[in-house]
Amino acid sequence: MNQFVLSLLLMACSLVAGEDCQKPSVAARGTSLNDFIPNGWAILDSAVGDLNMDGHPDAVIVMQHIDSVPEVRLDPVGDRLETVMTHPRLLVVLMYRPAQHAYHLLEQNNSFIPQHDYPNMEDPYEDVSIVNGVLTFDFGVFYNVGSWTATRYSYKFQYRDNDILLVSADHFTVQRNTDEFESRHYDFVKRSVMVTQGNIETDCLVPIRRKIQLQTLRTLSSLSLPFTWEVEPGIRL
Repeated sequence: MNQFVLSLLLMACSLVAGEDCQKPSVAARGTSLNDFIPNGWAILDSAVGDLNMDGHPDAVIVMQHIDSVPEVRLDPVGDRLETVMTHPRLLVVLMYRPAQHAYHLLEQNNSFIPQHDYPNMEDPYEDVSIVNGVLTFDFGVFYNVGSWTATRYSYKFQYRDNDILLVSADHFTVQRNTDEFESRHYDFVKRSVMVTQGNIETDCLVPIRRKIQLQTLRTLSSLSLPFTWEVEPGIRL
């Protein structure tokens, strides 16, 4: 296992809110986004859009604990536990019900949103949006020191059959010292991946599309941690 993959797994371990921090259950119903924010938490990011395509705006909230709290996790070497101070994050998806003029909690996820813990790494959380019924999360792994590899992840979900299903994802990796890159676009509905490899400055190979093995679509609730699902050998989303 190379150093970069190990760092991803260690970071994923840090996302499991250490037993030192109990994440609260948010309200089941509210007339504004602020009604779902527990005491001691604040909105880090949010998006509004029609998720179930009923003509009414739904919402997603990414929130962060205001104060830092201790969490226990593996140290960067991976050979011992250490206690670090961090700001836990959680995610809620809200469905608007026009008959009641209120938002209702569709899902709460306590671990999918990555935290910003490592001083040598940029904040892995980038953006959330709801456009044309597609809920998109963008994450990135970029170390200021210690690694030449930079990776961006994009997860796209749709509301189907009363669940939030992962329908596609993008995995883009570039070696900053050589400009070599690999781009993978996963279409989970069609069970396929399109792979493009090349060099940012000089060339780009023709994309190759092939099938992948996937029995059922993953859900937001089943993706409890980012960067840990090995969708193909050596490729984690």
